Amino acid sequence: MIKINKNEEGSVLVFREITDKSITFKNTSINIKIIRIFIRLSQNIFPFSLTIRLYKSISFFLSIFLSNNHPWIYILSLNTFRLRYLTSMANENFYDALAIKNEWSQFVIKVSTCIENVDAAKNFINLVKNDKFHELDRISNSIIGLLGRNFYISGPSNHYANDIDLGKFSSVHLKPFSSDLSVFKENILFLNSYYYRKKLLKDKALQGRILKSYDRIFVFCRVSKMLDGFERLDGLAQGDISSPMGLSRVLVYLAANSDKNAEYIIDGFDLFLSENPYMNNYYKNKDHLATERNICLSLIHHDPLYNFLYLKKLAKEINLRNSSKFEKVLALSMDEYIAELFKIRDFRTVSK
Repeated sequence: MIKINKNEEGSVLVFREITDKSITFKNTSINIKIIRIFIRLSQNIFPFSLTIRLYKSISFFLSIFLSNNHPWIYILSLNTFRLRYLTSMANENFYDALAIKNEWSQFVIKVSTCIENVDAAKNFINLVKNDKFHELDRISNSIIGLLGRNFYISGPSNHYANDIDLGKFSSVHLKPFSSDLSVFKENILFLNSYYYRKKLLKDKALQGRILKSYDRIFVFCRVSKMLDGFERLDGLAQGDISSPMGLSRVLVYLAANSDKNAEYIIDGFDLFLSENPYMNNYYKNKDHLATERNICLSLIHHDPLYNFLYLKKLAKEINLRNSSKFEKVLALSMDEYIAELFKIRDFRTVSK
């Protein structure tokens, strides 16, 4: 008997298929829905190893009758890469996973017609393989009104320092805080699309509390209608290969749109190098629980090495102060960070 695992929210289907916003096919067409449904079911029913062999066999059979760039073969290839990557991460073989990610990136750059996925793949290759970083130039002048500010960015395990005049800083949060924020000069909130669409839009009381607590509220969302008092940010190039996580997204926007001499305190971010990275008053979204498995899946989705290197590059562009714990993490080499991450995080939990 085949057992279908449930995720922490009780949903039977844990893994969704990945595809492209292609100019050559529509994801909502019947033809594409057939292969997407097959992939979604198969990767949630069978072990990864068996599913990979199944996809490769089907792709080989289809290639006899169809061109290699046929949408079915392309989508099967994307999901094969993703499952191979997940398998290597679950087996705690990071450098094998990195080789797969490089191969996957080159495949997307060569074959994909989705500009966003191609850009994300190029960003991954440029940063991880070529040590190049150009994000700041791309989003300058996208936020007005940040000049003359210093920023206190509070994370999931923050502890406000007693020897700092918080009144000289604008507080920056990535999730709504329930604590009193009146001590700060200004309060800024950045929300991701998921939180905005799935939680905030459905909760008028929460909307009121947030509008009362924060002076400016930015939302990384390209599609949903913005409520009054909320400001849209189009976000950065992101795809299934890698994308900036919360701190990376927020810090790059602040750095690109504020003064060069602005001061930054980053408190409560250890890049997931602690066993319990979330405080109770920070992470309260019951629809996306901070279990070990969800933490590891999020890291895998965004790519932990990409985000570590992303923040190392950004830290060289800003004036950090009173951020010793964060700076200690960034002082690690790539190999040291990955070794520490695999000591703390249990990536075996992502495998069926």
